[in-house]
Amino acid sequence: MPVTRAQCYAALASLQPAPIFLQCYQQEALPEMMELYFRPPEVFFITPEIQAQYTHNVLIPILDEGSFDTAILLHPITGVLYRYSIEWPQQALCVFAHWGQYLADLMLRIAELAEDDAEIVHLGNIIGFTDFDALFAFLALPYDANGSTTAQFVQQF
Repeated sequence: MPVTRAQCYAALASLQPAPIFLQCYQQEALPEMMELYFRPPEVFFITPEIQAQYTHNVLIPILDEGSFDTAILLHPITGVLYRYSIEWPQQALCVFAHWGQYLADLMLRIAELAEDDAEIVHLGNIIGFTDFDALFAFLALPYDANGSTTAQFVQQF
């Protein structure tokens, strides 16, 4: 049975995220254009019949990652988060053991687009990210094209 917008909101709220994440369910435009990074997973509400492909009748979609191409789903018992491609529901693209790992990954995406360190800190504070020492140390490392270092960074949270 498809989950409702209210159930998705409640699942997100259970993670006790920064207020901006809950705010995205109540308004389209967010401060600092954060809707570029996350918003409610509207595709699951518009076409609820597709939910089973992604949720396996267990997972709850909580966020769209801002571009309608990937969504974050929560396992309500374990707290594990899964990133799925909207185009490819057969397998998760990424698994986060908990909310902190998702935030670390989100901060890496934010840092790619931010203009300077002050903006990174400002946006990080909005989403509830706090370990800027680790983030800036990671960003100072040489680029690893295969992404293994990125995964290692995220896993430390």
